[in-house]
Amino acid sequence: MKRILLLLTLSFAVLSCGKKNSMSGEAITCLKPAPDKPQKISGMLKNVRFVPLETTENSLIGRTIGKIKKINSRYYVASDRKELLEFDSNGSYIKTIGRVGQGPGEFVELEDYDVFDNGNTVILDYKKLILYDKEGKYLQSIPLKIVGYNIKIVADDRILVYETGFEEYAVHEINLSGEILQRALKTAKATRIGRPVKFFMYGTDKIIISTGVSNDFVLYDLKDKKFVDIRLLCDDDILTSEKEEKIRQVQKNLEGITEKMVSTLAGCQSHFFFACGTSPSKSLMQVLNISSGNVDYAMTGNDIDDVTFTSPFFLANSWACETDAGFLTYIYPDRIWSGLEKNTELKDSPNYKKLKEIFGNMSEEEVSDLNPMLIEFAF
Repeated sequence: MKRILLLLTLSFAVLSCGKKNSMSGEAITCLKPAPDKPQKISGMLKNVRFVPLETTENSLIGRTIGKIKKINSRYYVASDRKELLEFDSNGSYIKTIGRVGQGPGEFVELEDYDVFDNGNTVILDYKKLILYDKEGKYLQSIPLKIVGYNIKIVADDRILVYETGFEEYAVHEINLSGEILQRALKTAKATRIGRPVKFFMYGTDKIIISTGVSNDFVLYDLKDKKFVDIRLLCDDDILTSEKEEKIRQVQKNLEGITEKMVSTLAGCQSHFFFACGTSPSKSLMQVLNISSGNVDYAMTGNDIDDVTFTSPFFLANSWACETDAGFLTYIYPDRIWSGLEKNTELKDSPNYKKLKEIFGNMSEEEVSDLNPMLIEFAF
């Protein structure tokens, strides 16, 4: 197994529409060994902030969240593929953007969304993009030539669209007229996985695009507006996209696979977070320091969660989000409430006291009716 850190090189060809993929890439980092004994998660995190989302008749989120994002001190939550809710920095409900329907500004299903720097919002609805201004007012619809699954804004006039598998390529860069500017990632390699997010920030000027659970990715450079193939890990025993695709052609799942698989991913300006293992329960969570190229932390499910008191794997729900805190995740309050009851030996920890103060004298039944709680943190 290789243990030499390979430098990421960005020598690649521009992909223009209709041209074949001629990219080649290097590995970013190598795995760090698992720790010998359990660690406290709070010792790895800083700037932890708990944000209870206001629970009102108009802001009910339900138990299915497609994506969360923070921009301009506002939180955006996609709920049950039917609503996009906006909350302020304290978690107070502001408004709902768009609605299900067939009319102007309405969508059949909320596949994905993103937010521009100016506060305008774009919602993906299968074969069209719907634009709203920062007040939530409908602006225009943009027909797409492809069936979209995920989107990522990369400039004021450019959006990446992850296509669902009917075209030759899976990733398309388009402008606000719906014109395809360039493409990447052969569909044969874009094996499907139930991740609600396909695009992950890597530092300030790069986006990593996931395929399935293999070690093969596509990187988009925001400065040069170009794509390059990469491998996240230089280790040899990580599943390749070619093998993953062959396996999925003959069976529905990846049971019995001996190679490690990449599961959880999230990124921000300073760190990239991922988990790799032979199964979710046997994954080793890693935190890559982007500036140094080293893995700062390695975590397992045996570590002590003294942040949310649920499980160290609460980190697995972290989404790529542009926020000063670095990462953003969510947990339903009833899970936290139950965790506090089970971990009374940690009652003197600062986070335990913060959460107890948030819940006050609420009963378990009252807590179970609350909207999710957001947790912001950095490494």
